[in-house]
Amino acid sequence: MKITSKLGYAIIGAIASVTFPLILMLLTGFISPDFSRAYSSDIKGPQSQVNALCHGSIALSQDPSDLLIDYVYHNGKVQQIWGLGVASLQSLILCLIPIPDRIFLLVILIMLSFAVYWNVSKWVNKAQYHRVVAAIIGVCSVFVFVFLPAVVSLLRTRFLVYEETIYYGYLYAVFLFICSQMIIHSRRGAFLVGLLCGFAVMIRPTVLSYGIATLVVLLWRTPSYRLKRFLVYGFCIVGVIAAGLNWYRFGSPIEFGHTTNVSHDDVANTYQLKFDYAYKHESVISAGKELFGALFYATPTVRGAYLSHKFPLQSDTVRWRAFYNYTFNPWYLGFFVVLCAAWW
Repeated sequence: MKITSKLGYAIIGAIASVTFPLILMLLTGFISPDFSRAYSSDIKGPQSQVNALCHGSIALSQDPSDLLIDYVYHNGKVQQIWGLGVASLQSLILCLIPIPDRIFLLVILIMLSFAVYWNVSKWVNKAQYHRVVAAIIGVCSVFVFVFLPAVVSLLRTRFLVYEETIYYGYLYAVFLFICSQMIIHSRRGAFLVGLLCGFAVMIRPTVLSYGIATLVVLLWRTPSYRLKRFLVYGFCIVGVIAAGLNWYRFGSPIEFGHTTNVSHDDVANTYQLKFDYAYKHESVISAGKELFGALFYATPTVRGAYLSHKFPLQSDTVRWRAFYNYTFNPWYLGFFVVLCAAWW
């Protein structure tokens, strides 16, 4: 079948979108070839929250003896601090079809890979390139999306609840980027996209920055004032719901559980979480330099959570720091420059 036909064009994308995620999951050992390793090993992961949601409860338990690290006991209920976003997405399917949670993640990755292929190739095609070229660039985009080195490193870690939440945050950020390129024609569509932008805070509080960025881009690209209002309405409604859930679960609309959770036996870190810490007053410039250094220069070979000079650009302010996998490296800077140049 010719790639120039619409069906052949879609089949190429479907093959890439299924093949690349499967290879990723098998090569990293995230899922075993016989699919016997397909469940999360972390009892604190989203699966515990999914089980509660499937039984009609937000709280995990009402028994304080069920408290674990990173759980909170508030108003006679046990809650987890990793957000409701991932668990609520999983519960939409897993409550009806009890498939392994890692298989669910694989399905989400396949669907999003095809969305990346379809949208990137469509943008290239609109630039008057031949459909074959658009298909090739679309497949390459899927490869970069699936095999981004930082993501591969993440899947090869212990992949407990923290790593799982980060990975879903990555997937949702890519999904929001696709949403940012939409042309909105109706109030219903604007309201729905606004809801999706606001839902980012439910995945992880820091993912909200991507939701806000997407909302700003859509407000700029949408000419109708009425549609802009519905974008904002959807975004704000999710914000109100998130604040209400925080108040119900942790006692404050701006509390996500990280200052009320059961912590580990690191007394200094426990004090920092519950009360105050020096790095809270760090300047924006100094914190930005440390973030850059942590992203591009920190290596998992360093040890000691409170050591100074662990990586270039590290602040002298004492704080808890731990790295057990690579995020990026300096070569990424060149890659980002080339990518931006190609985009423009």
